[in-house]
Amino acid sequence: MARMIPDRSMSGVDGHPTSAAETQVYAALRDTLTDDYTVVGWVAWQGVNADGQQVQGEADFVVIHPERGFLVIEVKGGCIERDAATHTWRSTDRRGVTHEIKDPFEQVARNLRALGKRFAELLGLPRLPMMTARAVIFPDADGDPAVFGAEADPRFTFLADDLPRLGERIHAFVSGWRLTTGTQGVVPDWARRLEDMIAPSFRLPVRLGRLIRDGSEEADRLTQEQFSILDHLARNRRVLVTGAAGTGKTMLALEKARRLARLGARTLLTCFNRPLAEYLATMAGDEPGLVVLNYHQLCYQWARRVGFDGPDPDSPDVRDPARERALGRTYFDTTLRRAFLEALSAIDERFDAIVVDEAQDFSAAMQGALLKAMRKPRAGYLFVFQDEGQGIFAGRRGWAPRGMPEYHLSTNLRNSRQIHGVLRALNADDDTTAAGREGVAPEYVLADTPALAAAEIERRIRTLTTTDGVRLAHIAVLTVGRPQIAALAPNGRLAGFEVTQDPADPSPRLYLDRITRFKGLERDVVFLTGLGNPPAHTRAEPLLYVGASRARSHLIVVDEQAVLGRFVARPGAGA
Repeated sequence: MARMIPDRSMSGVDGHPTSAAETQVYAALRDTLTDDYTVVGWVAWQGVNADGQQVQGEADFVVIHPERGFLVIEVKGGCIERDAATHTWRSTDRRGVTHEIKDPFEQVARNLRALGKRFAELLGLPRLPMMTARAVIFPDADGDPAVFGAEADPRFTFLADDLPRLGERIHAFVSGWRLTTGTQGVVPDWARRLEDMIAPSFRLPVRLGRLIRDGSEEADRLTQEQFSILDHLARNRRVLVTGAAGTGKTMLALEKARRLARLGARTLLTCFNRPLAEYLATMAGDEPGLVVLNYHQLCYQWARRVGFDGPDPDSPDVRDPARERALGRTYFDTTLRRAFLEALSAIDERFDAIVVDEAQDFSAAMQGALLKAMRKPRAGYLFVFQDEGQGIFAGRRGWAPRGMPEYHLSTNLRNSRQIHGVLRALNADDDTTAAGREGVAPEYVLADTPALAAAEIERRIRTLTTTDGVRLAHIAVLTVGRPQIAALAPNGRLAGFEVTQDPADPSPRLYLDRITRFKGLERDVVFLTGLGNPPAHTRAEPLLYVGASRARSHLIVVDEQAVLGRFVARPGAGA
């Protein structure tokens, strides 16, 4: 039995419209040729002729014998007739319908010449050194092959009665062939190379950059569709919206704040960390009646209006590690809050609506201070968005519902399915289903020291930004604290790029920052590193969950073995 390509049912091959006549010939070749033959069906090719015009051709079958040569076959079904006066060929099918067809002998000769020329060019030869031949098969027709006259070689013109011994007829003829040797030579693997040319199997990978772009566009589309949830909640003045990472809470918070401002309500959109607030402010644009500030800037700016002279909580001076330690948590958690409340008692200015994103980061005292900023604490609009699973700050339990109705989001819109599997493994309370694309498997890279981690990150970023076509602006490197940042980029450079802690920095710099400052934000590719020693005021498990959930399409963890084990040792972690 011959080796057949394709080797499958003849009812249709990958959508190829297979005729009944070709079905018969396929079966005859398969069953009557021996296993040292390979038969390739429906061989198509394209090219350009001497005039620069595109040409194409197709042979019904090519029979290959590695020690003899190859045979090109044309198949014509039905009742066959030829009008010599007009040189017209016709075929009448079983339903009695007559079709004009091409001269099969001329067609197979042309196909053999074209295929032979292409193959010789592939081998780098002026002409083929092996024996080639052509055959025509009329599997439905009966009669004497002599009727075809001099145009047909009776040894290679087959009718219906020849099908049961088709392989024997072919073998009897080609067994006398001898491949040309000597000065021309014969390429030893010519049969394999011919098969590769006319029946190639291949896989063209999609660049990671394209997969990432497609995944991001899909996530954006899904998020936009989710805005319909706000239509269902429009009659509610107070709602607590909960949902795990990736469920679109931040975009819903922004859209709700816009809608409230457009209704004429003076609206505050706030969150805990400054980079997220800056991102939200950029996305909101110049929306009348909408104020976008993170909590500490809200406190500081209101307090400044009544003479508060404490340092700006986001100034470079305060962000210096020594200065931050000197101020202590008291300044951020207590001093600024009290200054804000004092300002509210002196300034007759309030908000009709407050929208809070990442509300699980707010302590009870912070929540109370925000409510004091409402014009009508009981009747004003209050929309709170939170995920207690992302509560990375020790001692904070999320926003108190205070009788607010809760709306729960249960579909992950942001992360690829591969990353979603990691998130579900890291957080047992993540009850979401994934709506995004499959994505690529996360990478877990062993690096026992910051120097090794930096080297591994550099190697992968080089590949991402060159071979894979990923833009530097779509990559973030996240860690747990300032000491880890200093160890990764001691001279302000990582992977050959200057680093930045500004996620909106338009310059060609690499974003490197703490996970806590990147909460609520996202990048297509996220590196996590230096996770082994988180600061004392953070909770380790939620920190891993928050960091991993920032990656839309690809997550790469570069760390010591103890950290990697917290990802890959879990079922469904995508290792």
